[in-house]
Amino acid sequence: MELPVLNACARCTALCCRYVAVEIDEPEDDRDYDNIRWYVSHENIQVYQDDEGGWYIQFFTRCRHLGRENECTIHPNHYQICKDYKMRECEFTLGQGGEKRLFRLPEDVDRYLALQSARREARAAPPRASSRNGKGRPSRNGRPHRRQKTGAR
Repeated sequence: MELPVLNACARCTALCCRYVAVEIDEPEDDRDYDNIRWYVSHENIQVYQDDEGGWYIQFFTRCRHLGRENECTIHPNHYQICKDYKMRECEFTLGQGGEKRLFRLPEDVDRYLALQSARREARAAPPRASSRNGKGRPSRNGRPHRRQKTGAR
């Protein structure tokens, strides 16, 4: 039954008509992340990575064909990208979000890079000695259990 979709269209706030998102290359080095800092230093811009791994720069800007009642003033002659957009997949129907990573400010980039660096350091650190005795139980003194050598008879 299509009634819920039609009702959603009637209540739509035209979220998709209030921004443009363009896919960018995945950042690989310091210069790429510096570019992202520069992007998000501008008003009404954010960068995000979606759940599928794609990276995007998003410009918050209203479509000049969006009417006062959130209707498209050039419909049905609107652009192909608008025609291809599936109402069942829109932010209004599904809710906003879905970003794996979101950068709104240069500080967001710095926090992300610091976290990535800490994770790399933790993975590179030598493993700590286990307090288990090899049988899945902790040893009596909390130190790794040592096997005693048995002499040949």
